[in-house]
Amino acid sequence: MSNRLFNSRVLKRIALLCACVLLLSTAAFAADMLVYSVTTGQEGRWARIEKTVVFALDPLQDQPRVVFSDAGADFLLITSGERLTAATGRRVFALGVDRKNYQNGFPHFPAAVYELSKDGSNHARKIFDIEGENGSSNFRDLFVSPSGSKIGHINNLGGKWYLILHDTATGKLLLKMDLTPIALDCFVREIGWIPDGKRLFFTLETGDVDMTSKASYARAGSYLMPDTGGTPVRVPPDVTARPRRPGYQPVADTPPTLLGQLPDGRFLLSEFQWKQGPAVRPPAKATTFFYTVSPTAMTRKDFLASTNILLGSVHLSASGKLVSYVESHGEQRVGRDLIDNRTVHVLDLATGKDQNLFSFPAKLLNLPVTELIGWLDEK
Repeated sequence: MSNRLFNSRVLKRIALLCACVLLLSTAAFAADMLVYSVTTGQEGRWARIEKTVVFALDPLQDQPRVVFSDAGADFLLITSGERLTAATGRRVFALGVDRKNYQNGFPHFPAAVYELSKDGSNHARKIFDIEGENGSSNFRDLFVSPSGSKIGHINNLGGKWYLILHDTATGKLLLKMDLTPIALDCFVREIGWIPDGKRLFFTLETGDVDMTSKASYARAGSYLMPDTGGTPVRVPPDVTARPRRPGYQPVADTPPTLLGQLPDGRFLLSEFQWKQGPAVRPPAKATTFFYTVSPTAMTRKDFLASTNILLGSVHLSASGKLVSYVESHGEQRVGRDLIDNRTVHVLDLATGKDQNLFSFPAKLLNLPVTELIGWLDEK
C-alpha cells in the first residue's frame, strides 16, 4: 500500500471521527433548551395583557419554537414579576389568572399554578390555587424539583414569609414552613432544589439598614435544607468566600448568592465587586462575577459575567453546562416612556464563553414583557 493511499485513508478516518465527535458534542449541548416568554397587549398607563407566548430556543440556533400560547385559554399567564414561571426537565409551570375576571395590569391574585404543555397544543392543567389575603397575594419565587414531581414558592401570609411546597401530580400540600425564625429580617435572594431532589438551597440577604435588626446580619449567607422542613445548615463561609481579585473591592454587607449546584457537586455563585483605580471613570464601577467552587476540594473557577451590576433572571441548566441571565443596560427616557435595553446571555461553564443570544427593550411596568423561565432538557 502506498504512503499516499494510506495517508488518504487515515485522513478520511480522522475527519469522520472528528465529525462524529462534533455531532455528539453538539447533540449534548443542544439538549439544553432555553425557555422564555413574551407577553404583549395594550400599552399605556393601564397596560392590559392580551396574550403570552412561551418559546424554547437552542443556543446553537437562531430560530425559537413555540412551546405554549395562552391566546385561547380561559386564563392569562402572568410572567412579569418575581419568578412567576419555572421550567425543569421536560416540564413548564406558570402562574395564571382567570381571564374573565381580568381587567388590567399584572395581578397575582386570585390565581393558580398551571402545568403547561410544551408541544404547541396549548393544553394546560391546574395544579393548585395560591393563597392570599385581603384580595391580594405576595406569591413569588416559583421553583421546581429536578424530576418535576415537586413545586415550591414563597408567600407572605399573616405578615410572615412562608416556604410552601406542593406535589405536582395531585396538588397536595407537602410543606408550609414559616421562614421567620430562620430569616429574621432577611429576605430570600435565590431558592431551589439541588440535583439530589431532596434538599433545597437558598441565600438570605439583608435589606435596608433601618429595616434590619442587628441579629439579622448574622443570618445573611447561603443554606442547605431538607425539603421536608428540617433544620437549615449554613454553607461554610470559606466555601462561598469571594475569590480575591486585584483591583476590585467587595461589598462587605452583601454575601455571594448561591445559584445552584452542578451535577458534579460544585456550587455556582454570583457576586459583584467595585473596580478600583484612578483610571476608572467614574472612580468605582460595579462588576458582576460568576464562580464555581468545589465544597470538598475547594477549587474555584471564575467567570466575568458583566461590567454591569444589573443582572437578573439567572438560571442554571439541569446538565450544569449553561447559565442564562439577563443584563440590564440602564433606563433611558424615550418620549414619555422609560426604556431599559436588555440582553439575554448564555454562559458556557466548560469553556467560559459568554454568548449574547438576543436583545430587547423593556418598559417599566408596561408591555411588551420578555422573561426568562429556565431550561428544558430534551435529550
